[in-house]
Amino acid sequence: MSLPVMALQLAQLCSLFLFAYSLPFSLRVLRFWNADLATERQLDLERQNSVVGAVLDLVLFFQFVILLLFLQTANMHLPSLIRGAMCATGTLQANGYGYPALYAKIGLSFLYATYLFLNRLENTSPSYSFTPNKYYWIFLIFSGLLIDFGLTYLYFTNIKPELISNCCSVSFLVETSTAEIFVALNQSVLVYVGLAFGSLFVGFWALFFSKNGFVLLFSSLIYAISGILSLKYFFVKYIYGLPSHQCLFDLFLPKYYFIGYPIIGFGFLAVLGVWFVFLYRNYRHFLTENAFILAKKAEKISFLFWFLSAFIPVLYWFFWEGNL
Repeated sequence: MSLPVMALQLAQLCSLFLFAYSLPFSLRVLRFWNADLATERQLDLERQNSVVGAVLDLVLFFQFVILLLFLQTANMHLPSLIRGAMCATGTLQANGYGYPALYAKIGLSFLYATYLFLNRLENTSPSYSFTPNKYYWIFLIFSGLLIDFGLTYLYFTNIKPELISNCCSVSFLVETSTAEIFVALNQSVLVYVGLAFGSLFVGFWALFFSKNGFVLLFSSLIYAISGILSLKYFFVKYIYGLPSHQCLFDLFLPKYYFIGYPIIGFGFLAVLGVWFVFLYRNYRHFLTENAFILAKKAEKISFLFWFLSAFIPVLYWFFWEGNL
């Protein structure tokens, strides 16, 4: 097992250990917490709550770093060890655990972000609005960390370097084996682009002029899905300079100036920001004025990242000077 892989697994083990250490305290909070009392046990729980909350904040924030490290390892380190692989498309196909491990990390990051935001909202209020309810999330998050670690471990330990993996160009040729499919795909991509920018405008309206959080959340999900599809099937050909190359993982390589990190990263942060605003709008009756200020910041940040994630690919398209 190589050094980057070992470092990644060790980081996940440390996260599991810290969360396992917090489980007994979580049970105590769920059993004995009563903010209306001023007993010695309650004061002790409140002091430990601050320490445990700070530690878990760091652990969960580091999960986003682990996601980036996993992508970097699969995209730039493992291709040199797996024959036929040129980027993460080939390395993640080395066995049946690669893509599930990646999708688990992406999906669970929203769970981690939910706890982080709820904890941040609670810190704006002296009344412990989300305690002890937020400690139910600890057990769910610990289960998610176990699943994440298990999938990652199975992926790395089941990689067989002697097997030849398909690179992205081979996968593309297999998927689009006829000229008719390729032409039809490029015609339908206008639907993806239209959905992406349509949901973008609806999302901006729901963010600033509507109180309907479900419209805001739904439009952000539509934007995320249609934005990825339009990036994959339309905008990347202006970044790569090739009409047939549709691999999103190459966007994270140095030869394309790591442009995938701002494009997809900004979109990811925009959806997170929208999710934060949605949570605030559903819990605002529990919160103080300080939480309102935090929610306003989340609105502005999500708008900024939402705009940038759409604006950067358009710049490539607008200033393209070649022929495709």
